[in-house]
Amino acid sequence: MELFDLLNLEQHIREPTHDGGHTLDLLVTQKNNSFIQFDKVEEYHFSDHKSIHFILSAKKPKPSRKTLKYRKTKNIDIEAFKRSILEAEVSKKVEACASVNEKINVLSSTISNVLEAHAPQKVKSIVIRPNCKWYTDVLRKAKQERRKAERRWKKSRLEIDTMIGSCT
Repeated sequence: MELFDLLNLEQHIREPTHDGGHTLDLLVTQKNNSFIQFDKVEEYHFSDHKSIHFILSAKKPKPSRKTLKYRKTKNIDIEAFKRSILEAEVSKKVEACASVNEKINVLSSTISNVLEAHAPQKVKSIVIRPNCKWYTDVLRKAKQERRKAERRWKKSRLEIDTMIGSCT
């Protein structure tokens, strides 16, 4: 009981859970957590243990959404991109500017327009799920390795790839 007090724990079962009059089963939570509501200890005739009834009111946190902006720059045709920059006559536009700030703004907006034409900006909304304490980096890495081995096996169908996948 001293340890429970030290760790701020509470034992919810206050009556015997065994026919012999002993409390064998425990239901322990932190005192400040109110996600559990103890109901009752009920006796069944087919066992020497009693059943414990309680209600958990743990709610799963709602996932949040995040908006990402991206461009598929790998799909740009480099030669067409170069031609578009030349056709935009960037150097003439920049030379016509009086101040350095104006030159930078003209250069930036012209290159941005060319980039938008070749790799338009796309918007994607993703769901951010809260992290689980048990889902560690080691587990995530092991899962990645297993999936990698599975993809390799699906391509090769070799027995060695099956054995590698079962070891990860």
